[in-house]
Amino acid sequence: IWDLVHEQLLNDNFTESTASYILLNFEDRYQYALSNMKYASSSERIAEYVFNGLLAEWNNIVRKREGIN
Repeated sequence: IWDLVHEQLLNDNFTESTASYILLNFEDRYQYALSNMKYASSSERIAEYVFNGLLAEWNNIVRKREGIN
């Protein structure tokens, strides 16, 4: 799952260092996904769920830095 999320971040033109920073919360988001996605049909679906959660967290950080609330 980590590899799938990492690959998607790089495909979305994040740098390696930014992707690594975003993935710092991977374990928490992954555990959350496992707890809330009881019937996930594939690892890709779980990876997408984790990716979207991490991306939302990242976007919140960027908005706060830019002063956009």
